[in-house]
Amino acid sequence: MNTTSKFLLALLMQTVFCISNLYGQCNPRFFKTPEELVRNRLTDDNQIYGHPYTMFNKRYPNFNLDSELINIRSEIKKESDLNTGPILIAYRAILDLADDPRPADVTSDETADYSKLAVWAKYNAFVLLIGLNATGGKVDRNEFVARVEDGFEHMDYEAADDLGDVINFANSAICWIQAYDLYKTYLISTNPDNLSSDFDRNRSDCGARDKMRMMAHILYKNGWGDIIGWGPVNHPSGWKKNHGVIAASAMAIYSVI
Repeated sequence: MNTTSKFLLALLMQTVFCISNLYGQCNPRFFKTPEELVRNRLTDDNQIYGHPYTMFNKRYPNFNLDSELINIRSEIKKESDLNTGPILIAYRAILDLADDPRPADVTSDETADYSKLAVWAKYNAFVLLIGLNATGGKVDRNEFVARVEDGFEHMDYEAADDLGDVINFANSAICWIQAYDLYKTYLISTNPDNLSSDFDRNRSDCGARDKMRMMAHILYKNGWGDIIGWGPVNHPSGWKKNHGVIAASAMAIYSVI
C-alpha cells in the first residue's frame, strides 16, 4: 500500500469514527432516524393519560395533581417551621443532591454502576415541580429548568455497555424517564404553548424525547438479547428473572411517556 492509499484509508477511518461518535451523542437525523408518529390513542375509561405518568398514584380516588402538590408543599412548610420531620428531612436530602454540580457524563471509556447524571437530573426535576427551598420558601424555578435541561443535553453515551450491564442501564433509564416526566409536567402546566403532551415530538434531533427513544431501542435490544443470545428479560436462568423484571418495567414506562 503506497503513502497516498494509507493516507486515504486513515482519513476514511477517522471519518467513520467521527460519524459514529456523533451518532452516539445525539442521534441526528442525518442517519435517517424515523420520525416519531403519534396516531390516535386507545381511549378507555380505565386508562389515565397525560403527565405525570410516574411517581404519583393517579389511580388514587379523586386524584388531582394541583391538590397533591399543594399538600406536599404544605407538609414541607409545616415541618420547616418546626425544623424537623421526615418529609422535610427527605426533601432537604433531595435538595442537597440537586444543588451539587452536574456529575460528569457517562462516556464509552468508563463503566459506572448507574448514571449519577440521571439521578441528578431527576432530583432537579422534582425540586422544579415542588418549587420550594430548604426553609419552605420559593426557589428560582428558572435555575432548575436550566439544570434539568443541562442534564438532558449531556445525556449522550447512555448505552448499556457504558453502564456495566442491562440492569444498571434499566435503573438509570427509569431515572431519566422520571426526570423527563416531571420536567414535562412542569412545562405543560406553566406554558400555554405546551398544552399537549406531544408538543416536543420531532422538535429536535438531539432533544430529550429523541434521546429517550434511542435509549428505549438500546434497552429493548439488550434486554431481549439477539438471535444467538439471551437477554435478562427472556433468559431461562432463574437468577436473572429479577433483572428481567426491572428491564421489562423500564420498557413499560417508556411506552407511555
